[in-house]
Amino acid sequence: KAFSCPFAFFCSYGLGIRNELSADISEPIETGNAVHHAMQEAIGRFIEKNDGFDCFLSLSDDELSGLSRDALSIAAEQYLHKSCADEKRVRGITGLLEPRLTSLLKQLKTDILCTGFVPVATEKKLEYSSQCGIVFYGTADRIDVKLRDSERYIRICDYKTGNNEVSLEALKHGLGLQMFIYMLTIFVQIFSKR
Repeated sequence: KAFSCPFAFFCSYGLGIRNELSADISEPIETGNAVHHAMQEAIGRFIEKNDGFDCFLSLSDDELSGLSRDALSIAAEQYLHKSCADEKRVRGITGLLEPRLTSLLKQLKTDILCTGFVPVATEKKLEYSSQCGIVFYGTADRIDVKLRDSERYIRICDYKTGNNEVSLEALKHGLGLQMFIYMLTIFVQIFSKR
């Protein structure tokens, strides 16, 4: 360390200065995994029940907040504790994530009521082999289905942060194809079973 940055070495070993741990979200991969796992945990409870989403739709805002807290607690064990041994920091991170997750669950509730799409799978592993031998692998964050007039509509949801617009120009150049490949994979799987 002394050779790579003498000033950092002096600060660390000469002055005893160290980086303080804060509750900010500085491990985006682990945090993203925790949010995905928490959504899977929260939604998965209702997918497994026969009347699951009737039950989900009846939850109050306080109950959705409790569901978020429970799901994040489970997710923190699997993802956040691996990268951070400091319990206070993990509690700080989950405290920051809980309102976000609660907001996602409230939005899901509104979405089900407004559109009729209901989650049928979370974190679904997908694989598609093209005719030219290229194999695509991926994981769909959530797959929703809507039944109407004996027709089945499928929607794939991918949890993203920031702006992720699909551009026709990008598609022409083979960019941003993730959701299209996921949809193709699901259709191939559905129709190969018929």
